[in-house]
Amino acid sequence: MTLVACGGGGSGDGADTSTPKSVSGRVVDGYVAGATVQCMQAGTAIATTLSGANGVYAFDLAAGQSCEWIESRGGLDVGVTPTDPADDIPRPNLVLRAPVSAGAASLSNLFVTPASTLVQALVAGGRSVSEAHDLVRANLGVSQATDLLATDPASDLALYRIDAARAQIIEQVSAAIAAAGAIVDDAGFAAASNATIQALAASLAAGTTLTQLEATPLAPTSPLVALITQATSNAKADATIATRLTGVQPQTLALVSAPLVASAARQALDGASLQAVVDVAGDIAERGGAATVVGSLVDVLDEVAGAGQAQAILDAMTTAAQSAAAGTSGNATITVGATSVVVQVPGGASNFLHVGGDTVHLYGPTGGPVDATLAQFGSASGVTVPQNLSKVGLTLAASADFTQLAEAREVPLAIDIRDATGTRVVQAIVDRVRVSQDAGGVVQATVPAGATATVYGKTASAETVSPLVITLSDTAKPISTAAGEITIDIDRLFSIIGGVAASGSPLARLAADRISGGTFVVTLVVGDLRIAHATSSADPTPTLGVPYTVQLQSGGQAVVGYGVRGRVLVGS
Repeated sequence: MTLVACGGGGSGDGADTSTPKSVSGRVVDGYVAGATVQCMQAGTAIATTLSGANGVYAFDLAAGQSCEWIESRGGLDVGVTPTDPADDIPRPNLVLRAPVSAGAASLSNLFVTPASTLVQALVAGGRSVSEAHDLVRANLGVSQATDLLATDPASDLALYRIDAARAQIIEQVSAAIAAAGAIVDDAGFAAASNATIQALAASLAAGTTLTQLEATPLAPTSPLVALITQATSNAKADATIATRLTGVQPQTLALVSAPLVASAARQALDGASLQAVVDVAGDIAERGGAATVVGSLVDVLDEVAGAGQAQAILDAMTTAAQSAAAGTSGNATITVGATSVVVQVPGGASNFLHVGGDTVHLYGPTGGPVDATLAQFGSASGVTVPQNLSKVGLTLAASADFTQLAEAREVPLAIDIRDATGTRVVQAIVDRVRVSQDAGGVVQATVPAGATATVYGKTASAETVSPLVITLSDTAKPISTAAGEITIDIDRLFSIIGGVAASGSPLARLAADRISGGTFVVTLVVGDLRIAHATSSADPTPTLGVPYTVQLQSGGQAVVGYGVRGRVLVGS
């Protein structure tokens, strides 16, 4: 499979039932880079690739293969200006789909978007592509002449706003369900997203329009409240996450989250330009949206709102959501059953961690760390470490100014180390690291049981064909934490690799030689958390770091997120 440029093409239903052997297009929320894109047949991935810098993907299927829909997961939303990292947003839990229509040998220009996701949801429910397409167009209020599957939303402001509003509904409702169940794993997030998409498709099939969903003021009988209630009920019926939602009352979750969901959709619809819509999405992501609020209210979600309480909850949360949209945190006092609580809806950044002291810690084989500011680390001259680079660490620090880690998160972590010529490369992705904040505000990280490290290596003469997958034992975990410092122990990782890699393989040779004798570029990425550079006492506003992607050079795995990248000069 190779990534190719998008050409013309269409997506209409035809009488011909032949299935395309070549499928290409783009993933667009903004343009989504580094997403895992799969060609799906009967729930099984026939082929997998990663989307390119502009969201481009392509499949050339082997003889006898075909697929029914394209599915995209995760990735980095680069907005509409892929070369500008300032508006990039990691989307680790983003799920988008599009149906693959029959009738042609090739299908190009297939856009995988929030709108196409609804088309596919209706197709999965038994509609034809053309019937589903007509319903979605009517629901969104766009012309029946608009081919939603072959039109780039970023080419039309009105369509982009509508698609962004629909995306906010899916993302915010899914996030609220995940927060209610303390769901932190990929499979759980996917189940919450599927439950929301199913509810949205059913609402659409019943004739509910986008205008009705985002309408305010909200009432207990509003279509949006009904949608969230149904999505939560769907999630409670999904065996993947049902036990984690035991006791959660669907209507209570809907009452608490509906004003935040409506606010997010309305802000997207009000964007005056493509970039304004992108910026709104970034602002909502930084505040944490419905997930941050729901995560702080888990103790009341198992109670049922009494007579007269439902409207009061909606009104109080609407006022707080309006304050947050204007940039000021809003407080809401809500009563559910016999319990009254005060909830803060953040108007500023949430789930932010700072790189403590604006410093990265680099360790040689002996002695203490070589501490370097992020500016020094990222400079052309880099940082010098004697002998070999054995560890890389960051102190992830909380801040009193912003909501931090509303709940514990299980996040992927990746490290990429390569020499200046690209002839020596080691890459590792740890699939799950649990990050939490204790009562004293200190960030802690642990590696859960069953976590794995997927490792790739390259030397001047050979490279890994299939990445090595290692289950991390309690006594051999290459990640440690102390006083908030999260450290990747490269030497320990190499010791683990050396015990399992085939003799003479690139990874075995790298494990023997270690990181020594050269200049290396080191990239450390944490998925799903927003990591900011340290700020001065005079200006508490966090400054986001740059999102990076670590993609294994074989196997296709990738982690997109915030982190650090810099140069290290290592002695021999």
